[in-house]
Amino acid sequence: MRTSRGLERFNQFTDGVVAIAITLMVLPLVDIVSDDGQDTSGIAHLLTDNTFQLFSFVLSFLVIARLWLAHQAIFEWVELYNTRIVWCGFAWMFTIVALPFTTTLIAEHPQDRMAIGLYIGDMLLSSACLSLITLVIARDPSLRHANADVGPDAIAHSIITTSLFAASLVVAVILPQIGLWALLILFFTRLVATIERNRRSGTTMRGS
Repeated sequence: MRTSRGLERFNQFTDGVVAIAITLMVLPLVDIVSDDGQDTSGIAHLLTDNTFQLFSFVLSFLVIARLWLAHQAIFEWVELYNTRIVWCGFAWMFTIVALPFTTTLIAEHPQDRMAIGLYIGDMLLSSACLSLITLVIARDPSLRHANADVGPDAIAHSIITTSLFAASLVVAVILPQIGLWALLILFFTRLVATIERNRRSGTTMRGS
């Protein structure tokens, strides 16, 4: 079992990794401007020619931000930590560090199955790591604050999010012409979580 001071340092290290990954996202865009420095057709032409690369940058930035917010919310529950949380945390950081690379791949090859698979697959693994951390915390009350509510709703929401990432990956790889639009499936997370919560509530009422 580790101390709260160690947990603080681990979270600070994680935040630094995320900050670096987000910073790296912009470097390919800087290269675009440098490569087109002699182009006399203007900024509008530059932006038009690189629309998908700009879109993938914005999307990946939002994905990293959303994953960091989820990570932060999970660690708000944590008071102490163990080896499993550490290694799941490092695995999560790896997926974040890899995202600038997969973003570059998808920007250069927007309808390539391998590029799409690596890009959304990286997000899937990131979400899976957060789900594992949630399960570790839920199963070991000694790791979390006394008032932390890591109940069935939190676990279900985490698993549903990961499952919808998996569904997005399958759709995008099978139908590469859909590409990143498959990620729109994630907008159903709250709906599916509500349906699952109502199902569990109904089961509990029938059981009582």
